[in-house]
Amino acid sequence: MEDVTDEKQINKATIWMFICNFVAMELSILGLLAIAYVADLASASVPMLVLVQNGVGAEILTPIISILIIMGAISTAVNMISGIVTRCVNAVERRMDSEEKKAKGHLARNAVFTAIFTFLAFAIVQFGLMAVVKKGYAYPRYAAFITLFVPFVVHVIATKGKEV
Repeated sequence: MEDVTDEKQINKATIWMFICNFVAMELSILGLLAIAYVADLASASVPMLVLVQNGVGAEILTPIISILIIMGAISTAVNMISGIVTRCVNAVERRMDSEEKKAKGHLARNAVFTAIFTFLAFAIVQFGLMAVVKKGYAYPRYAAFITLFVPFVVHVIATKGKEV
């Protein structure tokens, strides 16, 4: 990842994220409408497999979607761990006063943070991701309301909407 250097980059990324998310959601809705009356969908642990298994070309697409789900899970985990390790190592190294100190223990810091976050990921898997999500995602909306929405509204009011 690289730092954002311009507000235009953020605007462009936001527009593309919106378009990609919109298209993905529409495709999901169309796919679900195609099998809306399949009873197995409600109790399926992986609804995408039910969608593929009841669609056109199920013999070919079922193994492909299975492989893609596994690859997606692995790549997501690797990217997430890599991202958080980089951020943590950078945060620790920002507090160091010399470049020599930073370079000397950089690999060890990477290894320690990688071990910590990999262990944490495996611990989450052992408890069950859905249980963690049900408990963990119940509260971020309150934090987002306090840290994002309220300051935004106060800022809009204070600047009379000129700096939105």
